[in-house]
Amino acid sequence: MNTIPLMRWVWPLGLLVSLQACRDPAPPAPAPCSAADRNPLRFTVTEAFGAAALDTLYTGGPVGFAGPGAPYTAWQWLVGPATTRDTRTFGLSFDRTFTGPLPVRLIARRPPNPHCPGDDGVDTLTRVFTFVPRDLQQYRPAVFGKFLGANTDTPRDTFTVSIYLGPNFDFPNHPGAPLMPYLSGLPKGCATPYFEVGIDWRGANATSGGCLGTSARAVLTTRDSIRIQYRATVLPQIIDKVFLGRRVR
Repeated sequence: MNTIPLMRWVWPLGLLVSLQACRDPAPPAPAPCSAADRNPLRFTVTEAFGAAALDTLYTGGPVGFAGPGAPYTAWQWLVGPATTRDTRTFGLSFDRTFTGPLPVRLIARRPPNPHCPGDDGVDTLTRVFTFVPRDLQQYRPAVFGKFLGANTDTPRDTFTVSIYLGPNFDFPNHPGAPLMPYLSGLPKGCATPYFEVGIDWRGANATSGGCLGTSARAVLTTRDSIRIQYRATVLPQIIDKVFLGRRVR
């Protein structure tokens, strides 16, 4: 009876070394300050109708300031050259005559990171906001535009909503009457615009006009995305809806 000798494969030493060299190197250990680098200090400045300001605001209205929460435990604000506050949130109103740049500085304190050499637990951020006169023609607000979207409960049923400047509702035939802001298209199919609309740079609040006894509050969530929370009276019910849209014009 013939037997087949058992053959053993021996890996050449050079091939083993080569394969070892081709393996991915071990990931580097995280830097001791990486957590702080990933979470820089931020604060928000909010207009009257709830939109977070990016850089420009209309003057003459209330403005909200909000610092971050935990792990921060203390906040020191300097708004402009002399206004100071030491709470996490607060509000200010600016006179209609105030225009131009406004620097806002926040110094926030948190527990120092024991793994980060030299970390004293103090973070500082300064942002500059520009206040402009509430002239909707000369300083066209970012919230003006046409937006395509849908209600959150019917995302496939799309329609458009517009916020714009048009002829004076009370004096449509008077050539000297100032233009007025309008919001149209809510609810879907409504051809009657809101004609009492308060405007911020990135937000709007509508209370009169429209269809079905509606009211609406619009906020830009990005430069080209809008969220409008509105209420319609469809007897015997009051219906609350949220419209989400993207700018198409």
